[in-house]
Amino acid sequence: MELAHTRMTDGDVLSSLKAQLDDKTISDNLSSLMKDQFHGYDFLIKDFISSGKVKLTDDKSVVWLDGENEIDVAKGIEGFKKARPDLVRNVQNPGAGSY
Repeated sequence: MELAHTRMTDGDVLSSLKAQLDDKTISDNLSSLMKDQFHGYDFLIKDFISSGKVKLTDDKSVVWLDGENEIDVAKGIEGFKKARPDLVRNVQNPGAGSY
């Protein structure tokens, strides 16, 4: 049985590396915004990237895509928080609140 081998061109390799770097940049930026707010934030970030909810602009900033519109990523995350409150961490301290 013979396996078919495909060769990637230099352009394909560079394109793949650029896409990986862009995804890493998006992930790093979103992680700092989401890690204290959401359960499973790393899975949410992967979903946002794969579904096209976020993208990297030419100046390497992350924007949230709302249909055809680009909005600030912090506003997009706040909107997601309101839409999916079940994923938001509970940051309340237990107890009566007096010391």
